Parts: sequence; structure tokens; C-alpha cells
Amino acid sequence: MLKFGMGDQVKDEISGFSGIVVTRIEYFNGCKRYAVLARKLEAGRPVDEWIDESQLKLIQKAEGQR
Repeated sequence: MLKFGMGDQVKDEISGFSGIVVTRIEYFNGCKRYAVLARKLEAGRPVDEWIDESQLKLIQKAEGQR
């Protein structure tokens, strides 16, 4: 079971990177990762990061989710 839903606002407790969950993946070995899209643009482009589930903290649930 994945811990965060699509559209949830999360923050990486190690790097401080925060944004919205846009993709989730669970690998065969049990590793769960999330693509987190930043709310601000960098040099006019969207920025996203793949982050392990264990590093993420929920900031706010997406409306209408779970």
C-alpha cells in the first residue's frame, strides 16, 4: 500500500524539497518512490524530483482523496 495519494502536498525531510505528488511507483524489491512536482518554476520550467517514501512527510492531503 502506498502512503501518499496523487495530489498530496509533501516535503522531503532531508533536502527540504516540497511539492505535489504527480506519480507513484512501487518496485519489485519493495522500494516505493514518488515524483514530486515543485509548485514554483525554475528558469521558467517545472521541476520534479523522485523521492523515497521514507523521506517524505505529508503537508496536506489532496481534496477528494482517500
